[in-house]
Amino acid sequence: MQLRTRLTIIFTLIAGLILFICSITIYVFSARYRADEFEERLHKKLTATARLYADIDEVDARLLRIIQQQELGILPNEQITVHSLRGKELYRSDEIHYFDVQPQFLLQVKQNGEHFEQVGMFEVYGRIYSGKSGTFIFVAGGYDKFGFSKQRNLRHILVVVTLGGILILALGGWIYAGRALKPIDSLISQASAMTPEKLNVRLEVGETQDELSRLARVFNQLFDRIEVAFKAQKTFVANASHELRTPLTIISGQLEVLLMKERTNAEYKVSAESILEDIRRLNTISNRLLLLAQTEKSPEELPASEVRLDELLWSVKSELRKSKPNYRINIRFLGVDDLNETMSVWGNAQLLETAFLNLADNACKFSKDNSCDVELEFAEHQVFLRFRDNGIGILPQEMEFLFQPFFRSSKAVQFPGHGLGLAMVKKIIDVHRGELSVESRANEGTTFLVNLKRKFR
Repeated sequence: MQLRTRLTIIFTLIAGLILFICSITIYVFSARYRADEFEERLHKKLTATARLYADIDEVDARLLRIIQQQELGILPNEQITVHSLRGKELYRSDEIHYFDVQPQFLLQVKQNGEHFEQVGMFEVYGRIYSGKSGTFIFVAGGYDKFGFSKQRNLRHILVVVTLGGILILALGGWIYAGRALKPIDSLISQASAMTPEKLNVRLEVGETQDELSRLARVFNQLFDRIEVAFKAQKTFVANASHELRTPLTIISGQLEVLLMKERTNAEYKVSAESILEDIRRLNTISNRLLLLAQTEKSPEELPASEVRLDELLWSVKSELRKSKPNYRINIRFLGVDDLNETMSVWGNAQLLETAFLNLADNACKFSKDNSCDVELEFAEHQVFLRFRDNGIGILPQEMEFLFQPFFRSSKAVQFPGHGLGLAMVKKIIDVHRGELSVESRANEGTTFLVNLKRKFR
């Protein structure tokens, strides 16, 4: 069921129920007013009759009937009777017998002084009246012909008005729901226009500040993130394909040349070493791509434990010295009173070691003397690490692209690398909900600042 239809039905049911309750209330109060009004008429009629019968001795039954007809007026199907306190009928206003006065009714009148009730289609009122001639029970009843006629007419009007009102409400609800949902239909049409080839499509926000405008803004922000992610994915796939194709092409070419003719063992050895180096390069790229994919996890999904940063940095220094003995890493600790209590953070040891290894390796690689100064500073809830080199620096116009996968600075092309290290470092720090910033001056050096929280969850 469409939302427009559902809203129309709900609106019609609610408004129709209110209209129905109002109509029932009007009818009930109108019926009660009619009954009260007719009871009052019977009361006046009965009081006048009682005064004539009980207070004036000269008035007999025949004269009383004449006076009632001429002076007091006759109600439709009127019947007035007078009874003794024992229940014996002493007077009847008309020869026609319209209803029976039951002993229970007379008993109610004696007990309460007066009583009113419905007897079939007649409404009957009785009361005790004491006069010169004694105490009697007077009973007056009749059929409210005109009152019931008006009540039937009101009922017909209310039925027609209620049914017509429900139809009008349904039509109005359908039109109003259509107009109210028109902006949503417009948003759906605009959103449907977005395709992988048209990621720049955005929803019209408008100048209002209503819920739909806020929804459009939220969707536009989501589309911005999707566009950035989609472009980053396309760039990543293109660059990864290029980087992987290069060593594979080299390996394939070397093997083809190697198989063209017979060669000496020394020549085979040289070719095998060259191919092995290319395979190692390919393996390095593949491992870094896998690590880069691992950093796409959310902080809640990341396996984490308590990590000693001092041990991690010593491990990084030892690993770099094994593979590249000419690298020198100088580690300093700032703001540390007790090494056993303040050197730990909560995180993933493998990813943090990879990030620090890349930062230290980059610093040594680009430094003039292959050295890296590492400073570790602890605060109450945060940890600061600085990796500083004295190398070639980074151009200001290239800073914004520094952490993109496969990007390499124009000054760094003369050094070996794949452009994945800093992108991976950035993602690792982000997944730990930390901050990574960089300060650099051309030909003076670069400093990477890592800010980690003691607890990132």
